[in-house]
Amino acid sequence: MSGGNGTTRARDADRDRVVDALGQAFVDGQLSETDRELRVSRALSARTLDDLDVLVRDLQGHDLVPRPPKRVSKGPFLAIATGLVVVVAIGVLVLRGGDEPDRAPAPAPAPAAPVAMPEVAEPVEFVPEALSMAWFEAFLNGYEEEFGDTVILDAGFRQGGYVHFKRPLSKKRPDLLQDWDWYPDRGFEQSIISASRDPFGYARADLSAIDLDRLLAEIDHSREFLGVDSPDIDVYVAPHIGDSPQKVMIQASNSYGDTGRREITFDGRVLDSQPFVIGYQ
Repeated sequence: MSGGNGTTRARDADRDRVVDALGQAFVDGQLSETDRELRVSRALSARTLDDLDVLVRDLQGHDLVPRPPKRVSKGPFLAIATGLVVVVAIGVLVLRGGDEPDRAPAPAPAPAAPVAMPEVAEPVEFVPEALSMAWFEAFLNGYEEEFGDTVILDAGFRQGGYVHFKRPLSKKRPDLLQDWDWYPDRGFEQSIISASRDPFGYARADLSAIDLDRLLAEIDHSREFLGVDSPDIDVYVAPHIGDSPQKVMIQASNSYGDTGRREITFDGRVLDSQPFVIGYQ
């Protein structure tokens, strides 16, 4: 399911429904225990319906996340101001006295031409294309400016154009994790979800260590390599434990539930590839 869910906020009932589905998928053998724990952690902190949908999109019987009602967008209304034409008719009073000749009436003034107000173009703010070099650089530069470091727990870079991530609440409380969102046209917004404790003791990732050139090359390669028709591409910085390598997962999926994924290290080394195969989920 795609479109319309990217900014629609999830309810507790939506999160509970997805957590139950993940538990059933584990019992059915669709998920490993590690994959289930990771997805449950993300489901409990999910902010939008799209965040929940991506967790169950590749599972059988995944259609659990409600679709929000379609909104009818209103087109812009352009007000055109026109000048007012004022025509003043001046009557002429003719005075007659003695043998004085009649005075000719004064001519009426010519009507003023309409005055058209010039159109003023509204400034257009440049928003880089999602998952492009400019888009990643805008996020990384803004992140360091906003928080004073490049430390992060995990992050989801979405083709829809925004980033959802967790980071320590503060230097004094590194054990608490706060959810954030970033939009290229609005900047950083703290989630309404309260900070929560890190349940697994994940190591922090350093965003400055990501090789963006290698990452973008793998994203382009994955569009063909993962075998998903008309894919949406999402990129995740996955949490890691201890000395395990910091890694990025590139996931391709579409509205039919076809899914493929590829895992690479921050410096671009391929760790695992799982292309989509019909009949295998």
